[in-house]
Amino acid sequence: MKNLIFILFFLFFSSSAFSAVTRFPVGKPATNGHQTYWNMNTGTFEHDWDMDQRDRYINRNMGSGPVSNKGVNSISNVNASVVKSVSRPATLAKSFGIAKAGARLATRAAPIVGNALLLKDAYDIVKSALESDGWQYDEASDEFLKYWDNTNCITELQGVYPNEKRVDVACYGVDSSTIRSYKIGGKDMSDAKYLMEARMEALARPYWAERAKVLVETSGSGSLQWTKYILNKCNFDLNGGSCTVIRDGDVRTTIRFSLRNKTLSTVLTSDEFLQIATPSIDAKPTSFVEAADRPNYSENVEIASGTVLQTAPFTDSDGKVKQLTFNFGRDSSGATTVTVTETPRPDLNPDSPSVSNPGGSTGSNPDSNTGGQPGSDGSPGSDGSPGSDGSPGSDGSPGSDGSPGSDGQPKPNPNPNPDPDDKPDDKPQHGFLCSLFPDIHN
Repeated sequence: MKNLIFILFFLFFSSSAFSAVTRFPVGKPATNGHQTYWNMNTGTFEHDWDMDQRDRYINRNMGSGPVSNKGVNSISNVNASVVKSVSRPATLAKSFGIAKAGARLATRAAPIVGNALLLKDAYDIVKSALESDGWQYDEASDEFLKYWDNTNCITELQGVYPNEKRVDVACYGVDSSTIRSYKIGGKDMSDAKYLMEARMEALARPYWAERAKVLVETSGSGSLQWTKYILNKCNFDLNGGSCTVIRDGDVRTTIRFSLRNKTLSTVLTSDEFLQIATPSIDAKPTSFVEAADRPNYSENVEIASGTVLQTAPFTDSDGKVKQLTFNFGRDSSGATTVTVTETPRPDLNPDSPSVSNPGGSTGSNPDSNTGGQPGSDGSPGSDGSPGSDGSPGSDGSPGSDGSPGSDGQPKPNPNPNPDPDDKPDDKPQHGFLCSLFPDIHN
């Protein structure tokens, strides 16, 4: 199995969100808006990250390449899709911090590059939605703020009679357009009233839970059992309105609001950010996925079940001619599997021109020896001619440059101090199907 190589344009695994790429759209966008692109740098079809499942962001790249085992490639290529996915909830959990970092960078005059550019791109995706809802990034506070022209505040009488005074204890901002709609009347007024009363209740509910306890403590044992009263409903008017509480049919007005033409700024919370920005992130999640460092990343290769590939006949290490067949299928979980079948070919001679040799001696394998030197088994190269002195070494093996030495022994290395830039690739040379299909053996 360790020699089974799947050559899917290794670029599937070297693509970077930060590299400059040239991509062209292929066809028209699908009905869900997703577009397929041809990547000139990698020679593959690509999709950006999109939300194909409820809890995962998905990225699909398509390509084709041969399958190789024992150094022999399949005759034809296999079409495959590399499916990468990350956790959507984990990405969204980091999105508020990513957007804030991007907004912070957007205020700077210096050029933005690298990872900083990724953060800035993420912010640009949600910027329009935030600004449409009235939120602006404030550099001084490092927060997204919304400024309101009016406020509607819960008020309390504080102090000792006769020096009591009414104090604002909790407020929410009111846009001028809401007040104008309320004054128009009709449906506009009904819609504005519904909105205002919903916001009043959202503010009054937690306020009353604490206020009821205070009333019990300050009123003594003979007072009403305020903690058994629950919020009933709120009513808005241009003075601010009020809310009632109820217990067993006993309704009392205990919460009063005051509407004023007073500017108020509020700070955007993470929950509010997600309510506003999630649709924009779901539509274009790539920058957020990469900036979040691909949380809970997984990767799978999908190949159509029933796909069958073959190698050309080849001479195996035991000197016998064989042929490999690769059968792709799916397991019970839908994951791609592959079975390798080895078929003896006694009808072919190991030295036949139609038989390849993974060691480099003869055959149609494009990677075989073509320079006229003998292969590792002492037989001629693919052009049929012997090495430079016309005879193989005494043990049938070539010298260090591929040709035999004059005394039949291998030649010493003519370049004992090679250029360090000529060193082999540090990356493993075996294919990634080994990790995907660990049960396949030679």
